[in-house]
Amino acid sequence: MSRRRLVLSIAWLLAVALIATTPVTAGAGREQIVGFDDWPVDSWIDFGSLSCPGGKPVSVGPVPSCPEGTRIHIRRAVMWSCVHGLTGTGVPEPRFTGVMKISLNANFNPDYAGSVWGRWELALSETCDPSILYSDGPRWEGTWNGKRSQVCEGGTCLWLGVLNMVGHGNGGMVDGLQFEGTEMATTFTPVPVPNELIPGFCLLPDCPPEGTFYGRILTPGND
Repeated sequence: MSRRRLVLSIAWLLAVALIATTPVTAGAGREQIVGFDDWPVDSWIDFGSLSCPGGKPVSVGPVPSCPEGTRIHIRRAVMWSCVHGLTGTGVPEPRFTGVMKISLNANFNPDYAGSVWGRWELALSETCDPSILYSDGPRWEGTWNGKRSQVCEGGTCLWLGVLNMVGHGNGGMVDGLQFEGTEMATTFTPVPVPNELIPGFCLLPDCPPEGTFYGRILTPGND
């Protein structure tokens, strides 16, 4: 088994375990799903605007950053990613597979942990081609919010985001449906970047996905 398949298997089992420990209201209109959020190397569409309460942005490489010790505020950043959804039993779920566009706002402490929020859009597609975002095909649209925390052990740190998502479907097989769920996004750099851009972290193309989500597709009126 490749490293990527192993990571996906572990992540899927983790998501199923999280579903199993989450109270569920019985009803034919609630279908559990799990999935993976994989960021491509060119995932950033727009870095948005940056402000540094207590300081001024400085230029370090191509992307401005805040001076050490100041807070970091990000507004209207935009990125895209490849989403692969599965049912609660591991069967591919075309109703939650495609290309996702995310708008990001953040109020970070100096350690790049803090509140995050924005909007999300998932254009349904069997392949991960970002041009589908600009089509008129079926899609999910919604909002998200959560917290990003820094976790350190033995001098090594990572950042864990727990993000709550709600949305509604428009068109095709998702028209009139609703979604509620949680994504766990794990990154290994203060500024979130795809794993493929971290030197020595993984061997292409066997990089683990940055996010694992679990949630429910809801059919209104069938609870």
